[in-house]
Amino acid sequence: MTAIFDNIADALARLEQDLASGDWQARHGHLMEMDNLDVGYRLVIAQPISKIE
Repeated sequence: MTAIFDNIADALARLEQDLASGDWQARHGHLMEMDNLDVGYRLVIAQPISKIE
């Protein structure tokens, strides 16, 4: 499980470097200009059907 957190720490460190250097902005800055973005997430809420007696 520690390896998972090490990967997260490494990824966050790379993100911090990219943000500080402007690399993130150069690669992904166009996303900041978008009004919306569909990344495929969906939320489905369901309730069990109650029996009618």
